[in-house]
Amino acid sequence: MREERNMKKVLATLVTLVFVLGMAVASAAGYPAHQGRMVNDYVEMLDPATKERIEKKLREFDKRTSSQFAVAIVADMGGEDVEGYAVHLFEKWRIGQQGKDNGVLLLVAKAERKVRIEVGYGLEGELTDLIAGRIIDQIITPAFKKGDFAGGIEKGLDAMMEIVAPAPPKVLTAEERMRRAQEAKREHEALLEKQRLEKEKADRLKSTLLTAAGALLLIGFISGIGYLVTRKVKSILDERRRIRELKDALTASLESGSESLGKLLKRKQEADLEVSDFPVWMKPKVGQRLYEADLYLRMLESLLDQARQALADKSLLVKFEALVSEIGKYSGKAEELFEEVENFPAKIAELKKLVEDTVAVFGQKVSETEQLRDQMLGLGYKISVGEDLAEAKVAVELAIRAIIKEMDNVAGIGDFLKRLRAAKFQADTKKLSREEKLELLKS
Repeated sequence: MREERNMKKVLATLVTLVFVLGMAVASAAGYPAHQGRMVNDYVEMLDPATKERIEKKLREFDKRTSSQFAVAIVADMGGEDVEGYAVHLFEKWRIGQQGKDNGVLLLVAKAERKVRIEVGYGLEGELTDLIAGRIIDQIITPAFKKGDFAGGIEKGLDAMMEIVAPAPPKVLTAEERMRRAQEAKREHEALLEKQRLEKEKADRLKSTLLTAAGALLLIGFISGIGYLVTRKVKSILDERRRIRELKDALTASLESGSESLGKLLKRKQEADLEVSDFPVWMKPKVGQRLYEADLYLRMLESLLDQARQALADKSLLVKFEALVSEIGKYSGKAEELFEEVENFPAKIAELKKLVEDTVAVFGQKVSETEQLRDQMLGLGYKISVGEDLAEAKVAVELAIRAIIKEMDNVAGIGDFLKRLRAAKFQADTKKLSREEKLELLKS
């Protein structure tokens, strides 16, 4: 028994020492002294009105539930973490009733921007760490970020008190029930009025939309008609412009074609007069060209008549493009033929010069051949030139005569010239010795 009493004394002494050391540590850490209020604001974060309202709310909750809520708003925690600071401050202030440990501390550290809810063992079943964390994250912190410190603290406390001990339903008096019934009636009437106004607004909006839709449809219809009319008018104007342009082009083509026809007819008359001066061998070719040119001129005259009719009758204008093209085509063909006929004299002169030069060259060859033949005969060689040399001389003489007569028989001269190119002489050298052959070759 004596040992048991001694053990109790030792334990009591240890508890006392621990408490004293804890208080000493708390004092050394600079924990603020309790102000004898539920709300302890050491940095003037809350305005006086808000502070008194929260104070009153927490005292009434204490009276109703015996659970004590305390608020500590400190400047800083002296370098201590928020969990340890909240535990030490909770113990120092001894929040909650003795034996029930039913206190709650809401700690706000301004410098560190930290918030902590410390719950006594007696309320941990209702206000768990998870719920306390959600209240901080979802209610207090969002309000603090907006600068609403009073709202965040008050709403956080309301949420905790509602979880710990929901407020009992209030027993209403007959007068209060009547007042609430009247308020409910007014709210219902206000709701009905709001719905009526919203319906009227919706009806007006619907009517406006229908009117606007009708107007848009009408505008679209009118625009469509206007578009079709515009297209039709544009098509008519384009067609008129096209006809006017075609008419102008056809008029210009008619004037140009008429002028060309006059010039071509004059050139034809001049060509007809010059045909008689051409050589006989050239006249068939010139006549063929003049005949073709005459056909083109007749076609051109016919096209110009059609162009005049098209200008007088709009229904024939559709043929104008073909007329313009054909007028230019036949006019051009006729001009080409007349240019060819007009160039014939130059071609004749060129051909005459060629024949004169050729005859002169072959005449020289015939003379050289005769001289060689006479030299070889004088040396005693048996030389046979056949009839080729004689025919070549005749061809040369005939060619000279033809040239003198302006090449009227130039077709026959061509045959003689071919024979002249083939003219050669043959030497019978079968009895000649090798030395004689060499001598002949040397000569």
